[in-house]
Amino acid sequence: MKRCVMSLILLVCATAQTEAHFIWIVPGKPEADKATAQIIFSDSLQPDSPELLAKIAKTEMFVRTTDEKTVPVKWSEGKDAYKVTIPGKGPSAVGGVCRYGVIRRGEADPFLLVYYPKALIGSTPGETPLFQRTWERLALEIVPAKNGDKDTFVVFWQGKPLAGADVVILSPGKEKSAECKTGKQGEFRVDQSEKGVYGLRVRHVEATEGEYEGKKYQTVRHYATLVFEITEALPQKKTAGPMQSGELKQAPAFAPLPKAVSSFGAVLTDGWLYVYGGHSGMTHQYSTETVIGTFHRIKLSDSTTWEKLPSGPVSQGLALVAYEGKIYRIGGMQPRNEPGEKADNHSLTTCERYDPESKKWEALPNLPEGRSSHDAVVVGDKLVVIGGWKMIGAGKKAKWHTTALVLDLKRKLLKWEIVKQPFQRRALTTAAYNGNVYVIGGLTEDAGAALTVNIFDPAKNTWTTGPDIPGPQRNGFTPASCVAGGRLYVSPSDGKLYRLAVKGDAWEAAGELKQARVVHRMVAAHDNLLVAVGGASKGGNVAATESITPK
Repeated sequence: MKRCVMSLILLVCATAQTEAHFIWIVPGKPEADKATAQIIFSDSLQPDSPELLAKIAKTEMFVRTTDEKTVPVKWSEGKDAYKVTIPGKGPSAVGGVCRYGVIRRGEADPFLLVYYPKALIGSTPGETPLFQRTWERLALEIVPAKNGDKDTFVVFWQGKPLAGADVVILSPGKEKSAECKTGKQGEFRVDQSEKGVYGLRVRHVEATEGEYEGKKYQTVRHYATLVFEITEALPQKKTAGPMQSGELKQAPAFAPLPKAVSSFGAVLTDGWLYVYGGHSGMTHQYSTETVIGTFHRIKLSDSTTWEKLPSGPVSQGLALVAYEGKIYRIGGMQPRNEPGEKADNHSLTTCERYDPESKKWEALPNLPEGRSSHDAVVVGDKLVVIGGWKMIGAGKKAKWHTTALVLDLKRKLLKWEIVKQPFQRRALTTAAYNGNVYVIGGLTEDAGAALTVNIFDPAKNTWTTGPDIPGPQRNGFTPASCVAGGRLYVSPSDGKLYRLAVKGDAWEAAGELKQARVVHRMVAAHDNLLVAVGGASKGGNVAATESITPK
């Protein structure tokens, strides 16, 4: 054991791979009428290399039984996992705490890493009321909901529901994990229509400085896991699956946009849909009157009234993303000519952050160059900006960007990193999917639409390609995309909805919009409900929002 502890101290400065590993407690085979569990350190529910076990040798383990007793338990070393023999008989919950140590990755600020693994042994979610209560020993915890709905879970931080937390769901028989965020009451859902072992993981970052084992840290990253086994699958429900921002029982009838616009920014976070700016005039007619800088939001649970928020610079062809409850606005194009004058369009360098609590915009570091007709997405803690061009005024040729931009939002000193991109395209769409950025469609410099899909891995700064989107060539012009229920969807100009196959090698038909549109946005209300917002059609700009339930 001393050797393991010394190894842990030596390995506390881990590689990038380390944070991709988590502590899981997995039900084991009974031994002599006693239930057992395995403690593994892996990126899945299967044991990884035995050498990694030394890194979690400090894990403290305890068991809660149905008689409401919590007792510490010891683990023994196995080949590729630690083993716990569970005292007593009947259902129990096994939990643990591991203060892993201080990690430093590259130039980022060091952080303390803490794990809170838990498993339900001999019980399914919602079956035993005792396990629906929070456990004081676990600062971050995933708990089955108390409302009797067995496929609903709640994330608690220090005993209170945690909204907007990042959740990853590992389901039996699924090649890809699903991702979602918790709703306002910390809730999310899991489709339990398959038998087998499920793994849930949640992350919470605490802005707390300190020192641990002689090493200073700037933040604390907390990870909680929950493992349970389903022996009799629940019937699948239409609303089953991870919730993007709270539960929606049926497709809501959204109020139309305050103004019909295309080429605008939109993002969904914490149960609110935000929209900014856009082009409100006739196609290809740009002026100080046809491009707007208004900012509104609508609540998904209400969906009838748009709330006006503090506006900003007039802009179209911008990107709007959300991170930890705040809204980021990146770049865009701004005309400087009056109506009837020759177009004088300029791409913006501005990047600003909006705080819904203070209702104020905050300036962030400008982009290295003006950029519009691009798109942006957040993957993990990184804001990634891709594609677009730089417009520099009347009669001057625009510059097509050959680089992408990355901003690490966890760093104290925010600084844009320039990454080469293997294409020049604008009027494209991006989506964060399985830790990568999918860059879909767009226009090329020769004015042709491309059906191409490029895939960027921000962890490795590498590029690969995916299958072209289906349909006519025009489908490459300004499609919209989003991720729902762990699947990637795209909505191009032909009005159809396409979904990337599980293997990622093809697109499949998933539905059709009532009103085909381009230069629009699409968001996921939850895993089985998408919302198409604004855009342009043959009749001009569109104000209507449309709910779509994928096949």
